[in-house]
Amino acid sequence: MDNENRLSEVDSRVRAALIADPAATRRVLAAALADRSKGFARRRYAIASAAAIVLGLGAGVWRWQGTAVSRPATTSLTVTNHGPLIVVEGAEGRRWIVGPAPARRTGGNYVILVPE
Repeated sequence: MDNENRLSEVDSRVRAALIADPAATRRVLAAALADRSKGFARRRYAIASAAAIVLGLGAGVWRWQGTAVSRPATTSLTVTNHGPLIVVEGAEGRRWIVGPAPARRTGGNYVILVPE
C-alpha cells in the first residue's frame, strides 16, 4: 500500500481553509494597485507636520529644563579697604584679599663653617 500520494484528512482541511475566495482576491489586488498618489501626498504632509510639532515640543521641554534647574547667581559682594589691602567678601562667606605682594624677608640667612 502506497499512502504517500494521497493527502490525509487534516492536510486537505488545512489546504481548504487557506484557499482564498476569488472575489476577495480581486478586491485585494485592485486596492493594492489603485492610484493613491493624492492620499500619499496628504499623509506625507501630515507626517511632516507631526514631526515639526514633536520637534518643537522637544525643544521647548529641553529649553524649559535648562532654565528650571539653574539657580540665579548671587551678585552680592562687599568691598572694604584696609590700608593697602582690598577685601572682597561674597554673600556665601568667601573672602578674597587683593593687595601688594608681601615684602621679601631679608633676615634668616646663615652660613655654617666647618673646620677641617
